[in-house]
Amino acid sequence: MKKLLFLLAVLVLSFDALDGQQVFSLFQNGRAVPNAQVGDVYYTDTTTGVIKPLHPPTTPGILFSGGPGTTPKWVTPFVTDTPTRTATPTVTPTNTNTPTVTPTNTNTPTVTPTSTPTNTPTVTPTNTNTPTNSPTPTQTPTPTGSGDFVQLAKTVTTSSANTVDFSSISAGYTNLLIVINARDRGSTGTSSLSFKFNNDSTAANYDGNEVIDATGGTVSSSQGNGTVRGMVCALIPGSTSNANQAGSATVTIPNYSGTTFYKTFVSLSSEASVNPTQKHRSYSGNWRNTAAINQITFSTDTTGFVDGSTFVLYGMK
Repeated sequence: MKKLLFLLAVLVLSFDALDGQQVFSLFQNGRAVPNAQVGDVYYTDTTTGVIKPLHPPTTPGILFSGGPGTTPKWVTPFVTDTPTRTATPTVTPTNTNTPTVTPTNTNTPTVTPTSTPTNTPTVTPTNTNTPTNSPTPTQTPTPTGSGDFVQLAKTVTTSSANTVDFSSISAGYTNLLIVINARDRGSTGTSSLSFKFNNDSTAANYDGNEVIDATGGTVSSSQGNGTVRGMVCALIPGSTSNANQAGSATVTIPNYSGTTFYKTFVSLSSEASVNPTQKHRSYSGNWRNTAAINQITFSTDTTGFVDGSTFVLYGMK
């Protein structure tokens, strides 16, 4: 068995008369092993057959054997430390249009790498939204829901205006509503307020109005015709009627931006030219054109409007 490597652990008993490094002799197969120490490990030299001691290492170690026929030795174990250094990612914008994002909290993320980093990590944004530099629109805001009215334009007459004109009307709505409070400055008791679309002055393109007149309890109806001023939509008092009296009307134009049907309107008006007579009328009419309406022009039977008359245009989704 001399060719086989074996390990012999020496157990040294401690006596009061001996210290931890007491020298003694060990006998194996009749041969003495001198200068033994506490904690020695013994092995047989396969070349000489002599039992030799392997002294303990000065630092903790693991006894390692390379196999039969090799000399054992103490090996220092490997120590793997987890890196404690943290790396803060650096974001480098790829162009000057990238917005700066300010975090809403002040907690700095801590990144613990699983291995020692060799370079500065690069963070690539995960979203693909391209920022735009378009300014905030200045046009009339879009309604927040279906059925909401949005004021598109308002005119208060000055300088004895002869007409009131709404032009470049947005096609972004479905219906139009016009609220009117006006007085004719001409020498008349009652004046017809008319309007035309897209500056079309061809009388034949406007169908007559169906009118229901309620005056002092009397109700009647009549059929009107279109004129170069378009269609009548209301009655307003003139300069010879009651002082400070104005006529009021609401005009509804459905589907004004469509291009399939002729354009129609419905209006309600009220005026008091002579006390206590109150006139209430309902009008409707038809413009024989499928074009979207982008202009509306109001005018009176005589010269024009008293200053302070108001016309407000609303769009409705």
